[in-house]
Amino acid sequence: MKKENELEILVTAMKETNSTRMYERYLAVRLHLVGRTLTEIAGSLKRTYQTVSTYWNTYRNQGLSGLDLGHSPGGPKKLTEEQEDKVKATITTLRPVDVGFKARHTWTLNIKSNPSSTDRGTQIKLVNLRCINCCNIGAHSGL
Repeated sequence: MKKENELEILVTAMKETNSTRMYERYLAVRLHLVGRTLTEIAGSLKRTYQTVSTYWNTYRNQGLSGLDLGHSPGGPKKLTEEQEDKVKATITTLRPVDVGFKARHTWTLNIKSNPSSTDRGTQIKLVNLRCINCCNIGAHSGL
């Protein structure tokens, strides 16, 4: 494909995307097509050379569709399924005062792990839990 056509397709994709991450990938490729080095692009986008190089090589090998975001699984879970179920049941059916904490109106996201004797070796201490990430306790809990 001619460079002019590639640039035109990239500009269109940049205009149509709602994802800032995809826009950045398209921009990196576009800048390289117009002559910027991968090192310059990495500096401009505040990304590593390796990241920008991966964008470029993926584009070269797979085209525009290769830049599509895959599923990002996040970090490893810190709670077992059983522990997650117990936490979900506690925060959806009980108030903090019901489980021994000072009276609070709502739970917060301050979830702490306290190693002590339980069936799994970890006791979950809930402190004022306000909201959770789609029932995926542990993903953003800081445990």
